[in-house]
Amino acid sequence: MIYRFLSDADFSEVTKVFNLAFSDYVVPVKLTERELNNLFIQRHVDLKRSLGVFANDEMIGFTVNGFGLWNNAETVYDIGTGVLPSFRRQKIAEKMFEFMIPYFQKQGIRQYLLEVITENEKAFKLYKKLGFETTRKVSLIKSENIFESNLPIPKSLEVYEISEPDWNLLPAFWDGKPTWQNSVESIAATIPRKTYLAAFSDKKCVGYTAFSAAKGVIAQFAVDPEHRRKGVGSALLTELQKYIGKDKTISVLNLDVEIETAFEFLRKRGFSEAVSQFEMIKRL
Repeated sequence: MIYRFLSDADFSEVTKVFNLAFSDYVVPVKLTERELNNLFIQRHVDLKRSLGVFANDEMIGFTVNGFGLWNNAETVYDIGTGVLPSFRRQKIAEKMFEFMIPYFQKQGIRQYLLEVITENEKAFKLYKKLGFETTRKVSLIKSENIFESNLPIPKSLEVYEISEPDWNLLPAFWDGKPTWQNSVESIAATIPRKTYLAAFSDKKCVGYTAFSAAKGVIAQFAVDPEHRRKGVGSALLTELQKYIGKDKTISVLNLDVEIETAFEFLRKRGFSEAVSQFEMIKRL
């Protein structure tokens, strides 16, 4: 088997093997080249620093990596590591990391970040063996029902779409830090761009959400702590559903389970956990 870093010319084959490797995953994956390319742009992927494994000139495994700052440190983020089913149980994933980590250390990258589904015990044990430590648990939560608010919307409250969020203000509303794919940098890079709704009370921004209207996925949702339990979150969710449509599932990707205020708010409105993951990091 040959282990080598990829190039842009490998993209089509990466798409094919990416779909095949995750076809039997807890959450099966089936992406077009355009969808995968958009995902790579959002998560800052560099194929030239992503790894492929080849047998008889055919790709049979990969690790796709994104790059950027995380907690003010140069970081490589594992977008996805996969091996074709017929080539598993040969320690290929372990060998890929053993191949990449010394290279990234020489580049001055200080940490390796990833997420692993909590039910995937084999992968979790591998990452622990490689020196990754769990930083937090995050969950994908979904609502299959049409959201209807029984809370009256304050007369002073307005909710409407904005084009450019004020990122100097909005992080003050957070109770925790978003994951890599929901970071400010990632959602700003999304193609097609995210939709942003903001709630204003007496012309002051008191809450907002960033989401994909086409896919029904919420990336960020937060309310100023001083304006919670006043109908702001419900007003945002009601307006958001108009953009997504009543025939689509609404989901929140990788919400930190320690943010109890958000979980309580969403559970009361029909959301429930679909999949949970451990966020893990290795210092290089």
